[in-house]
Amino acid sequence: MIDMVLVLVASALFPAASPAQHQHSRPSATKARPATPRSDVTQLFGRSNYPPGARAKGLEGRNEFVLTVDATGMVIGCTITTSAGHRELDDGSCRIARRLRFDPARDERGRGIVSQFPMQADWRLDAI
Repeated sequence: MIDMVLVLVASALFPAASPAQHQHSRPSATKARPATPRSDVTQLFGRSNYPPGARAKGLEGRNEFVLTVDATGMVIGCTITTSAGHRELDDGSCRIARRLRFDPARDERGRGIVSQFPMQADWRLDAI
């Protein structure tokens, strides 16, 4: 599973060129760029968003996940790559991250494309 996610992330960062691009390549007017969040993601996983069930049980942990962002900047997928050790925290990370909006990744011609965006959440009760 991790190998598949790494391939997806690598594919998003280094998309393969199609044969047509090799045959008729022209200098592009725009450089490709990754998706960028429209808001400060560092504030997402704090007091106001701590999963209530996890807080009640005293659960803490750190997880890593990859968001799939569509060509319009909407999050269309979330894959946990490293679990926090508690389903409530993993589910909470994806639930919260799905609310994010992005300026979508752009190809060399400036068109929005589907991409991957890696994230992590550090759930600590002493931080709330």
